[in-house]
Amino acid sequence: MCGRTAMRASFEEACEAFGVPPDRFSGSPSTSCSPSYNVCPGKTTAVFFSSKEGAEGAEQVFARPMAWGLVPGYAKRPEPGKFHDFWRMFNARSESLAESPIFSRLLAQGKRCVVPVSGFYEWKKKDAGKKEPYYVFPKSSSGQFLLCAALYDVWSDKETGERLYSYAILTREPHREIAWLHDRQPVLLDGIDGATSWLMEGCQGQGHVPLRWHPVSTKVGNVNFDQPECIEDARQAVLRQHKGSIMDLFAAGRGGAGAGGIRLGEASSKGTLGPRSPVKKAKGKAGKDAKALKSFFL
Repeated sequence: MCGRTAMRASFEEACEAFGVPPDRFSGSPSTSCSPSYNVCPGKTTAVFFSSKEGAEGAEQVFARPMAWGLVPGYAKRPEPGKFHDFWRMFNARSESLAESPIFSRLLAQGKRCVVPVSGFYEWKKKDAGKKEPYYVFPKSSSGQFLLCAALYDVWSDKETGERLYSYAILTREPHREIAWLHDRQPVLLDGIDGATSWLMEGCQGQGHVPLRWHPVSTKVGNVNFDQPECIEDARQAVLRQHKGSIMDLFAAGRGGAGAGGIRLGEASSKGTLGPRSPVKKAKGKAGKDAKALKSFFL
């Protein structure tokens, strides 16, 4: 499952990277699509799709804002004061598309699209039902985006004429490098060539896109929290928070006074503090910080 992404680039920057000129923009990207560190179903993002609607009549790649979370074209109009349920179909299992009445129809109609993201979030299940969020992003330093295969549809309001473009990201079994994190991952296309092949031919490809990841703050679980902290390595945040404790630990390693003013190998009322002795015995704030650091890294 992929239910949260990040997109640090603007609509125009994504289009430039994909080679889509402004004359092939559709919709209102400047007003409805903006960078976000915490994209959830219901939000609008940049999407690439192929069409013959250009002046030349040939198949070309276009870009437009679309809402994440598929709303089928045949869906009923929401009751007054209510909205479409974007959380119902934000993913589509790639292995069973042909068996789904909804997604097989979109495949037959050629409604394939590509969703560029800076990265995506996944939650690792831990003991006692707790989950730890991770941010997954391109391993290559030159890889600005991950390109996700997706399907889209268009819903029209018969009363107002409003048209809603929405999409679902395809998922697959995870590559072995991130299988420890979750049992599903987005279908990632191998660069612009792979994305073009998906749009024009419907080929998902078999290539692997190398990934990196790190733990992030649990604040990302709040869909209203949209700050750079969402993608920041949580370990770096801990290092900054406990900077003084780190200096204590290094001083202790050099034989200097460590947390609580005790030296390694020096006898005290609590016994000798050796290299493997628990730092948590130290009193005061320094001792508490050292305990937090040690539990984090071990």
